[in-house]
Amino acid sequence: MSEYENKVVMVTGTSSGIGEEIAKRFYEEGAYVAQCSRDKTRVDNSVKLYASPDDPRIYTMTADMTKIDDILNFAKNTIKHFGRIDILVNNAGLSCPKPSIEVTEEDWEKTVNTKLRGYFFMTQAVVKDMFSRKEKGIIINIGSVQSATVVIGQAVYSSVNAAICQMTRSFGSEWGKSGIRINCIAPGSIQTNENKAKYADPVINAAMCEKIPLGYRGNVSEIAELALFLASEKSSYITGQTIYADGGLSLIQG
Repeated sequence: MSEYENKVVMVTGTSSGIGEEIAKRFYEEGAYVAQCSRDKTRVDNSVKLYASPDDPRIYTMTADMTKIDDILNFAKNTIKHFGRIDILVNNAGLSCPKPSIEVTEEDWEKTVNTKLRGYFFMTQAVVKDMFSRKEKGIIINIGSVQSATVVIGQAVYSSVNAAICQMTRSFGSEWGKSGIRINCIAPGSIQTNENKAKYADPVINAAMCEKIPLGYRGNVSEIAELALFLASEKSSYITGQTIYADGGLSLIQG
């Protein structure tokens, strides 16, 4: 029997990539999984790859993490549907890569509000439920290796992910004695549909693999398995930490 059977897991941004794989793996381990994206149809199509959208262990809805009402409604509706929240995985995010001199206020707000503000208030809403039940809980933030490396044209995204690392530390310290553990996963270069076109160029792909100490770009399954570990009792003495799942990329400066 998996320790996730009958656990309620919320995952944001599950229409593809890392979020999709994390939701899938928790479902396969027996959890009830609440999922959201700005496009519910995309989430439902993602779910169809491993379950039926009307499966009683699946709940999906539209939620935009830049909108506080959507954040609160996702938490409220998940609690209404499943009765509680045991594990939250903050995954929704986006970036607007461009030279810093060209970054607009809209670029800034979309990037910061989706990930930093979205993670903060999603976590706050879920932790309130955990406090109300006087139960332990798990929060996992999906950050980025760019919190520790420098990529030209990603000043805003890098800053947001560095802030998420510090926010994770702050929450870990503040809520540890309440039995709530919170950690951050910082993926490196991971193979997803979103970046498939870019790395279809063998020169670009080879250059990135050459840069990574382990010599290859990671898979979404490797991030999902780390999420399962951090949500399990096997990691019971770990909180407030950022784990770089990057093949060693964070060891390389620039």
